[in-house]
Amino acid sequence: MKISKISQLALIVVATPFVMGYSQEAHAASVTVTQQSEINLYGEWKLNTPNKIASGEKRTQTVNNTSLGNYKINVEPPYNASITRIRFEVNGKEIKTVTGKNAVFQINENVDLQILISYEYDGEITISGNPSGNTFEITSLPGMRWTGITPTKLTNMPPMEYTIHYGQVDNCQLPEPQRGKIRLDIKEIRFDGKYICGNAMNKENTKKEEKTNLQKINQTVPTPERSEVINVRLWNAFHQKEGLAGTTVLVTIGVRNVGKETLRNVSITESFNEEKVSIPKAIPKNGYLAQRGVIGWNIPSIYAGQSWTTTIPVTLNSQLSSGEQVNLISRVSAENIRATRGELLTKTTSIGIATLPETGEGAEKIIFMLLIIGASLILASETFRRKSVALRAF
Repeated sequence: MKISKISQLALIVVATPFVMGYSQEAHAASVTVTQQSEINLYGEWKLNTPNKIASGEKRTQTVNNTSLGNYKINVEPPYNASITRIRFEVNGKEIKTVTGKNAVFQINENVDLQILISYEYDGEITISGNPSGNTFEITSLPGMRWTGITPTKLTNMPPMEYTIHYGQVDNCQLPEPQRGKIRLDIKEIRFDGKYICGNAMNKENTKKEEKTNLQKINQTVPTPERSEVINVRLWNAFHQKEGLAGTTVLVTIGVRNVGKETLRNVSITESFNEEKVSIPKAIPKNGYLAQRGVIGWNIPSIYAGQSWTTTIPVTLNSQLSSGEQVNLISRVSAENIRATRGELLTKTTSIGIATLPETGEGAEKIIFMLLIIGASLILASETFRRKSVALRAF
């Protein structure tokens, strides 16, 4: 009775090697190794075949023209992943899954074998805020970002450093960006965004001003450290200070590389209140909607001394009242970004809702007076013209 390739392979994926008869002249079609990662973190692997040794660190790599016989794969997971799984498939059907960094198996028929490697992490990030129900953005290595609404918990997080930025709340002072690091001995970090609102915000601003003034008084020697460390400038500005409800205004977002090396994998976001403004669906320069109330751009690189900018139209809600403020908050992150203080990576711009001219009895009186003055000027001009003609005739 002939055993199918799938059934036969299932019998020979084992923990320890064993010898089977096979032909050295025959060759397996291929072995494809694929690393699976939701956060785009990949490790390294080495595949020992009967006739060659192959290795790789890419997401997918195929090893062709391999002989039949004993095989061994060794995996070095990224960032100390807590669990590594190696899954064997033929024609999309699972043959066996091994938990661990190593697996020994044998191929004794011509098959196209797929090896799928996946990783799991035991890190957790707990995010809270006071008040709750506000947006946040967490960034780490280039291209790695998570967004959500407080409170929440993120799991399966690798050991590395994370930075959180909280979203704007009306009439509240934005919490400072926070940083934390998951390590092998510290599996969980907590971020708590405490907003200062209302009268408390005014008192806090007064304290900050007093502290800043005191620092200026006590400062005797200026330090150039700030300008030496910073390698990025972020700007975010409306084109006007006031606008009418229901109209469209322009805002420009930009980043300038003021360092001496290329900024790589730059990520820029712009946060806004959907109840106050609306953004066009077609966002310039390949922008995208990251989540409700947040749009973003991904720039592969910005060379030293170069800038990236874009201008977008923003429509002010027609229901906004005179005197209200509309805020937009931009943030920038990059692979090798440097700044001495977190607020340098965040920029807020505001526009006020202007007051329409009043109408009514007072306005009608002003218009009536203007009409009388205009009529008087016309009559005076006509009288002067007639006198001038009469003098000429005389």
